[in-house]
Amino acid sequence: MGSNSLLKFIFTIVILVLVGPPLFIIIGSFIMSLIFVLVILLVLALSLISLPILLFISPSSLALGVPTLALLFFGIAALSLLVFLISLIIKCIGWFGRLVLNIMRRFLG
Repeated sequence: MGSNSLLKFIFTIVILVLVGPPLFIIIGSFIMSLIFVLVILLVLALSLISLPILLFISPSSLALGVPTLALLFFGIAALSLLVFLISLIIKCIGWFGRLVLNIMRRFLG
């Protein structure tokens, strides 16, 4: 029984050494791309929310033909989409962490 657990431990170490770095690179690049998309979405939302205020300050730019309140509501919609994506990412990270812990418990347990 002792050698079986030792073999499992050695096999786990070998798997982590071989699969760990590429897995961390893939997960890290995925998380960084999601953060980049979230920052772009935040900038878009804040610029759309602030655009009606700028249009009221500078009325010469009202010749765009876009209703100013529509821009405000598009900004609010983009901000709500940002909040939704952040909560979805947090849930996915938690799910992935629980999955990894359950796999390790079953394998070593």
